[in-house]
Order: sequence, then C-alpha cells, then structure tokens
Amino acid sequence: RRAGVFEHLADKLDAGGLTPYGQFNGLVAVAMLYGEDAANEAANLLLSRHDVALLAVAALCSALAGTKCDELSHTNTMIYISLNRILPQIRSMSVHAQTRDRLLEAGAAPLVIQAANVVQSPVERLHAVRCLFNFAWAGPSAVETLKADGAVEVVRPWAEADNNDDNLLELRDAAQGLLRALGVIAETATAEEDDATQKEDDEGDAPQEVSGSVGYAAAITEKRYEYGVFLSHKQSDAKDFARSLHTLIEGRGVKCFLDVEFRGELNDLELIVSTSRTLIFVLSD
Repeated sequence: RRAGVFEHLADKLDAGGLTPYGQFNGLVAVAMLYGEDAANEAANLLLSRHDVALLAVAALCSALAGTKCDELSHTNTMIYISLNRILPQIRSMSVHAQTRDRLLEAGAAPLVIQAANVVQSPVERLHAVRCLFNFAWAGPSAVETLKADGAVEVVRPWAEADNNDDNLLELRDAAQGLLRALGVIAETATAEEDDATQKEDDEGDAPQEVSGSVGYAAAITEKRYEYGVFLSHKQSDAKDFARSLHTLIEGRGVKCFLDVEFRGELNDLELIVSTSRTLIFVLSD
C-alpha cells in the first residue's frame, strides 16, 4: 500500500484489455489490500465498478468440482483454481460490504459452507468460517440463509473443539464468533458446562433482601451496553493496527466500536464510550 500499488492496479483494470484471469487477480489484490479500508473512496468505487463476485463464485464452483474454470480461462490457457487459493480470496472480498452483498446474491454462501465441509486444513477452514462471519453481517436475511444452508451444523464441532489443542484454538474462536453472529451460541455449550451451570443454580444462595427495599437485590437494574469494546487511537499513527485489532475482536464475536467503521454521527462520543463495556487505548508514540 505504501508503494502506491492501487493506482497501477486501477489504471490497468479501468483501461481494459486484461484477460478474465488477469482482471480477477487484479480485483482480488484490491480487495485483499483495501477491502477493510471503508474510508478509501477510490478503492470502494473501483470494487463497485468491476463486479468480481461472479468470477469469484465461478472459481469457487470449479474448485469444488475439481474442473477448469471456463470463466477465467482464455484462448488456449485453461485455468484451474484450488480451494486453498480461492477461500482466502473470497474471505478478503467479503470484508467489503458491496462486494460481500454481490457474493451473497451470486450464491456464494452455500458454496463456502460446502467448501468448509470439504477442506481438511484448519487454516482453510478458518478462511471459510471468517468469510461466513462476514456474510452474517449483511443482515437478518443473510443470517437466516446461512442457518438454512447448514452453517451451524458444519462449524459447531469446531466451536466445541478440545480447549487444549493449540492447533485448533484460532479456528475454535472463529467458529464460536460465527455462532454468536448467527444467534445460536447458547446451543454450543457442552454438557459439562450445562451441568456446572445447573449445579450452581441448584446450590446458589437465595437472593438477599436489601435493607429498606421491597424487593430482592436482583431488582437493581443492570446497565445495558451497546458495545463490548471501544477502541481509542490516533489515526495518523495507529489506523492500520486499530483496524486489525477491530477485525480480531469482532471475529471473536465481540461488538467493537472503531470510528472509521462507524456509519453514524460522531458528535456524541462520550455517550458511545459510556455504553461500551471495555475501553482500549492504543498508545502509539
């Protein structure tokens, strides 16, 4: 990004004359480098002008079938795409809201779920799960579609993986984050956790009356939080780091506030901070 690669990519893509495979690779590069930069208007416009979603879905279909991708092949060159290549690419594209929506319209969700069920590597599964997590942010209809297409059944075993297996730690966290985004995290509790919770309920002390009160201590209202985390940083010094941290936190199912990702008015930051459970300062130089 510091080398100014965007301008060169944009010129090539807008000029035309690229092979379908060349165009696809160029758009993938833009999505991977700038997809998370919601404030980059030029990148957003470029990704909106060139519809990479249809090519990506075609590539994913051919990868699942193990056949050449006709949409990307040209002249005498046959293009074959593997799942370990296309999954991280689609995951990067799904970060960009407009491209994510086009991927969903093109039927990417059930294909990514199928891919997640086919691949064996934890890294490839992680790409698929995080892509599905991004899809879930498209709204309630996307959530219902993912559930209907079997996303919960595919990722649930990974969300319940052995806590002592370091190789599966990142995949487990991502799977749990997806289940939270789909609204079914309560269903992922293990039998041991259910038993422990029930035992605590059975053995817990009865609520104590508060002096001068007509009710129990539980009558004290619990503060409602809008965000799990509020990220405070100086954009000129720590913008990229804060975005990475934001992605990491959201990927673990925690709603995180970051000003450059916020679509509302920023006039009342004090109120937003007051409704955040945790405040994190990114202390750059």
